[in-house]
Amino acid sequence: MSMKETFVPATPFKAKPGRAFKCSEVAITAERVRLLPISEEYAGEVFKNFTPEVTTYMVPQPAISLEDTLIFISNARQGMEWGENLQFVIVLKESDEFLGCCGLHGHGCPTTPELGIWLKQAAHGSHYGREAITAVKQWADKYLRYSYLTYPVDRDNIPSRKIPESLGGEIYEESLCPTRDGRFLDIVIYRIYADVAGQTAAAPSSEEGQFVPLVEVAINQACPELVEGELAEGT
Repeated sequence: MSMKETFVPATPFKAKPGRAFKCSEVAITAERVRLLPISEEYAGEVFKNFTPEVTTYMVPQPAISLEDTLIFISNARQGMEWGENLQFVIVLKESDEFLGCCGLHGHGCPTTPELGIWLKQAAHGSHYGREAITAVKQWADKYLRYSYLTYPVDRDNIPSRKIPESLGGEIYEESLCPTRDGRFLDIVIYRIYADVAGQTAAAPSSEEGQFVPLVEVAINQACPELVEGELAEGT
């Protein structure tokens, strides 16, 4: 699929009363990491670190050129301006070292947004992924009206599966998903419900939100390193 395809505007996230925000301005600070809105400033780091090793359990493949990465960032920021996409770079709080990318993506269904993350290979094993995704989840609980978050991940990617499980996520769907290089991933999809005053919210009725099938999302990805709709990698 062409790198030059653009997003089609979808339904913006739904903010809680008194919690208005602009996706393009959201930044989140956790214990060791900061999540900053993606920008062209990080194009070189994204391009350099989104390697074949990092994409082992992911649908997208590494970008061919820096231009491709710049197109991805432009598309991501457009989605942020439309209010349907949160796309972050993850950096160490103390040094601003680039660690990877993560995001929360509406896919046209803002009450059931999808979490996605990848970390550069050198950052694996330090639980930065869990810290980043937990921070996004806590932000969503504070600012968004949603039914549940989804987290798709390859069955064999045990470190990444521990992230949704640490947040009380439970598997509700399984499927085979084609990758860009002709493989198939054995996907399990977690649901993570909103946390209200420390208690996990009850599951919504079928009318409260619809889930966009993972395979449909993957096939319609616009960019090789697009985090939106990606399968979670790294911890």
